[in-house]
Amino acid sequence: MISVVMPVYNDERFVGSAIDSILAQSFRDFEFIVINDGSTDGTARVLEKNTDPRILIVNQSNSGIVQALNLGISIAKGKYISRMDSDDISRNDRFQKQVDFLDNNKEYGMVGSACDILDENGIHIAHFLVPSTDDAIRKSMVWRNPFVHSSIMVRKNILNIVGGYDQTFNSIGHDYEMWWRILNVTKVKNLEEELVTRTHRTNSTFRIRKDIHYKMMLRILWIAFREGIAPRAMMTASLFRTMIYFIAHRLLLILKFNTSDNSN
Repeated sequence: MISVVMPVYNDERFVGSAIDSILAQSFRDFEFIVINDGSTDGTARVLEKNTDPRILIVNQSNSGIVQALNLGISIAKGKYISRMDSDDISRNDRFQKQVDFLDNNKEYGMVGSACDILDENGIHIAHFLVPSTDDAIRKSMVWRNPFVHSSIMVRKNILNIVGGYDQTFNSIGHDYEMWWRILNVTKVKNLEEELVTRTHRTNSTFRIRKDIHYKMMLRILWIAFREGIAPRAMMTASLFRTMIYFIAHRLLLILKFNTSDNSN
């Protein structure tokens, strides 16, 4: 059996489709743990409409995505944990393909996939490709996050070993930070097929505040550098590049602010 963990907060517009895509999976042996993180819109009403016995709805006061994820993992009974986001869609053969891979490749602890990206109106934006082999993933980790978070399936015993998500990364970066720890104990894989579809949210803090993104990257890369998880030369180059990006972005923001202020 697998355990699907999906946190949701104020996502009444999309969460119904996300749930439907899980219930339509060809692989049927799963439990679906939905953590309602203190939603104040109509999310709870959407969740209550689903009577499938595999769904477990857990309501909590708003505590953030990391606390919700760790709660879901602690409840999970499956040997595999599958992540799902409340505004994404899983292809109906996703679970079967990922279970088959993990069952047949015991040395691998986690598997993700490529994805399609749509805007909020369902218009296709891009195919998001990811490095597929363990070696390629490790090399790309020093430059970017090589996994689509809502595409991953991981052995629960691996999550027990690494200790789950770090609560100090509660807004962004909690997935990327945990991948470093997972790569330290097991091999990983991305399937090249696009097994999930992601929704590009225009109001996402991650996309609006690039300075937050670069600060997060610097912090995580420094932790990985300090722990010696990747070759020091690669880590040094990645830290230097990210710092340059961060400084350049800050300078552009200052220039934009000054230009706007002078025009008034």
